[in-house]
Amino acid sequence: MGVDPLKEAGRLGKEALEAVEDLGEETLEAVEDLGKGVVEGIRRLTHLHLPMRKGERPLKRSKTGYETELFLLDGNGDVTDAAAFIAEGKRRGIEVTTEAMRSVVEVLCMPHHRHQSVSAQLVENLTRLSEIAAKDGKALYPYATYPGSHPISIYKTPRYLTLRRQLGRENFENGMRCCGYHQHYTLPRGLFDHSHKRLRVTSRSKLNRTLLDSYNFLTAATPAITCLMQSSPYLGGRRMGKDARMIVREGDGALSGFRHSMYARHPALSTFGPYRHTVADLRAEMDGRYEEWELLVRRSGKEGDLLSPEKRLSYNWGPLKINPLGTLEYRAPDMTMMSTVIAVSTMVKFSLRKIQQDFALVTPLDIGVDDAFRLEGNMLFIPPYSTVRERLWRASAYEGFESRQLRRYVRRLYRFSRDEIRRFDPEYLPLLNAARKIIGDERTASDRIVHEARKAGCADAPTQEFSREHALRHADLFLKDLRRTRALLAKAEGKEE
Repeated sequence: MGVDPLKEAGRLGKEALEAVEDLGEETLEAVEDLGKGVVEGIRRLTHLHLPMRKGERPLKRSKTGYETELFLLDGNGDVTDAAAFIAEGKRRGIEVTTEAMRSVVEVLCMPHHRHQSVSAQLVENLTRLSEIAAKDGKALYPYATYPGSHPISIYKTPRYLTLRRQLGRENFENGMRCCGYHQHYTLPRGLFDHSHKRLRVTSRSKLNRTLLDSYNFLTAATPAITCLMQSSPYLGGRRMGKDARMIVREGDGALSGFRHSMYARHPALSTFGPYRHTVADLRAEMDGRYEEWELLVRRSGKEGDLLSPEKRLSYNWGPLKINPLGTLEYRAPDMTMMSTVIAVSTMVKFSLRKIQQDFALVTPLDIGVDDAFRLEGNMLFIPPYSTVRERLWRASAYEGFESRQLRRYVRRLYRFSRDEIRRFDPEYLPLLNAARKIIGDERTASDRIVHEARKAGCADAPTQEFSREHALRHADLFLKDLRRTRALLAKAEGKEE
């Protein structure tokens, strides 16, 4: 009797199905085992290289501090020597010191945990100095460059003489025409070797990660911050753009197109560098910069104490540096009205607090400006470095709020920091008023200065007459702004004046 083909086909099909099912179960078990291994591997890598998020103690709160630089004016509105004025300020117990330029006054404020306290101290120091100057027929000019021309006279120390010789006199003097604002933020404890003045490379991933995330955040935020604080459309009587200081201080001038930038011959000394992903890379960059400085000093033949390894961190004039004090020093912005300084420094303070207290992971991503500084879970997204450097940096230096892309970028940073202030300490929100007004009006100090020069008929090349009148008027506005800002800080502290 023959085999029924239908029954035989059914039998074979059943056996095949059972085999497939057996194979499927074995495959599924293998995949599950593999998946568990992958998850465990990721968990271990995450534990090694990224800070834990839940239930982990935050780092100690960092201290913040300031440096501000201002030109001293005589009674006619011309830039004048400040040596005797600085000595008088010191005699009265004010934290004031010299800079390279004899006409520049540097006002310091030591780092403090409480942002309002350090801000109030800075405002008080500047108010007292402005009042001392007024009684002596002088004034403090609040912006980063003086519109007209003025003589360049430096303190003849080995450091400054070496820089002038090696950078080239014209390049060096262009840099001397600029005043800046620096904000300090202390490094996570354990990352800085105070005895040798050097960054430590540790195995403590939480410390490494927060330093790198803070560094990369500030790099990404630079075009927005410099746009808000720009106050230097002119350099030595010549219109440069919206931020002459940024143009002059940029490494080799490749982005700005300005051949006589201060560090054109030695761009490594002042580089707007890329994002950093390891502390070892960051330290290697510092060592390379010191080697560049060492070469310059040896070439000058005047070594003295300029090659002390403990001072290796002093020889960085870029927008962002690790300072020998053990701080992350942000040096990019122009000096400007104190209400704007306090507004922007508050934005920076709370943005970095989000990174160092909540361990937000700063993550470069292929995104446009409309998604910049977007927070998803605990990841804070920033655009590619190429976008920041090649598009936004140039827009900030030359266009300011005339750039639609930069306008959106500034608003993204402002909204992110404002939301963090609302969550952490809403009493700080009124300190953002000046930044909010600049964004709403789409007019920076540079825009206002150019507008005034245009009305005077000298928008491209301000005359000395205009420069003197403008400087004295804005010095008076600076003192009024200081007093308003002091009252605003007192109100935020709950201490009405």
